Amino acid sequence: MTAATSGINFLLGFFVLAAARRELGDVGLGVWSLALGLLAMSALVDFGLGSALGILVARHAGGGDRTRLNDTLNAYLATAFPLALVVAVAGALASPWLAGRLVGDPAWNAQASSLFALMFVVLAMQMVGSLIGGVLVGYQMLATFRAWHVFWQMVKSLGTLWLLSHQANLTMLGWWMVLGSVGFIATAWGVWMRRVPLRLTLSRPSPAAIRELWHVAVPLQLNRLASSILGQVDKFVLALLVGAAAAGWYELAARLAGALLFLPGFMLAALAPLISALAGGQARERALGLMWLSSRYVGLMVFPMAGFIFLYGDSLLHWWLGRSDAQVLMACRVLLGVFLLLSLQQPFVDSLLGMGKHRLVLRFAVVVILANIPASTLLVSVHGFAGAYWATLLVVLAASAIFFRAISVELDIPLSRWAREWFRPMTATALTMVAMSFAPVRPLSLGQTMVCLGLGACCYALCTLALGAFTREDVRRLREAWVQR
Repeated sequence: MTAATSGINFLLGFFVLAAARRELGDVGLGVWSLALGLLAMSALVDFGLGSALGILVARHAGGGDRTRLNDTLNAYLATAFPLALVVAVAGALASPWLAGRLVGDPAWNAQASSLFALMFVVLAMQMVGSLIGGVLVGYQMLATFRAWHVFWQMVKSLGTLWLLSHQANLTMLGWWMVLGSVGFIATAWGVWMRRVPLRLTLSRPSPAAIRELWHVAVPLQLNRLASSILGQVDKFVLALLVGAAAAGWYELAARLAGALLFLPGFMLAALAPLISALAGGQARERALGLMWLSSRYVGLMVFPMAGFIFLYGDSLLHWWLGRSDAQVLMACRVLLGVFLLLSLQQPFVDSLLGMGKHRLVLRFAVVVILANIPASTLLVSVHGFAGAYWATLLVVLAASAIFFRAISVELDIPLSRWAREWFRPMTATALTMVAMSFAPVRPLSLGQTMVCLGLGACCYALCTLALGAFTREDVRRLREAWVQR
């Protein structure tokens, strides 16, 4: 049920962008995209504390240490809550300046300023809500937490569509986002009180608990910061050097190509806390087994998705936006390479974080953080809109090579293993793309899209079975997982 709801919510995001472009125009879409970029770049302001809390709660709850668990929660309260207040106040004060720099259109500056200020309030509320999220994730209640998160995200998306259809301005959209965040936090708090056998006792946190929180948070922060920068910072560079409308075009391309991250993100959110909770003499072997198993299944899913979007990108854009755009199509196809690499890396990133090997993750994050902004600025200043997506692809290629090389050395994994794991689904995808290029139907409507997806899925399934990419053992695992759901 949660998976189906997540899928519906994912599709609603596309409808919201299409409605924003239709009702607000290119500049209004650009302003809305920049506001979404502020939310996506939350790692800039929370220092990874929310993600670290989930891992530490899983670790201490699994060990039955209630004293350290309560100390950890108080360490989060003492650290993150004052930071949230600073974010809300400083962001509200800086919003007029941001609007003037990023938008530069007097007709939109006032709305952009209030929208940005409200997005900073939402960011602060997310940091407060991460206390509840960390407890639920640490107690292996990710499914429940995610179900309510998806529900409230759907409420916000449907409300945004309704407001856009009634000519609401950007300030009204911002207030709706704030109200949706309030509803989600209240709901998550109710789940904690009803389902988790833990009550927070306020106390002064120990220095050791604060150090432990920061020790886990800093590597997570750098990794999340790298993920936030990719696909987001380019929009701000484009707004500064080209114009807000270009940021909107980039958002459209990144949203379509970023569909590759939906299933890996849905699958792997519990992987790091799960591996962190493993104990005993076989913990390392079990962790490595989970890493490779999740990597196999992610590869089986994202390769055909990338092939589908690459093959039918023009038709999908025409169906989504009412017309195709050569610049957006080219950006989408280049960014597919970026998001494909990010998807394939994610099982390894989450597994390494759960195993405590944070410094390996930093290899990728540091390269992205140091290189993406200057590379994007340089190439956008020379090549305009095209420079943004080419800069991101070049940076991710370099960072991914360093990341996989570091894993290979640290965990004694031959580089040829990745080739073996990925060769069969890649081959199956290539064969499916060739077969589907001769199909008489293209995704120009919902019905035609479903037909294309059905035909492609059948062809891909046959290819994976013929090549041995999907085996009887995989069928057995999935059947057991379904029984134990």
